[in-house]
Amino acid sequence: MLKQEAVAHLLEQGVRIFGFDIPNPDGEADMAFPLHHQILAADGLIIENLTNLEPILGKCVELVCLPLLFKDSDGSPVRVIATLRS
Repeated sequence: MLKQEAVAHLLEQGVRIFGFDIPNPDGEADMAFPLHHQILAADGLIIENLTNLEPILGKCVELVCLPLLFKDSDGSPVRVIATLRS
């Protein structure tokens, strides 16, 4: 589980996109959503439920996220594409 201290450090380093291979990085028991609030307060983005990450582990990739456009919504399903950088 990612800790708030680690998120703070990553935000200080300029990271603004956080991807997770789980449905909720805060954990199912924490309905206060502290990581969500911390990341979003810093104008960060959260991508949840990523799959098939094994082929890109440890590699430098270019990430493209293609969201659906929903009126009056704060989230969307996305198609995420990672291509290897040379």
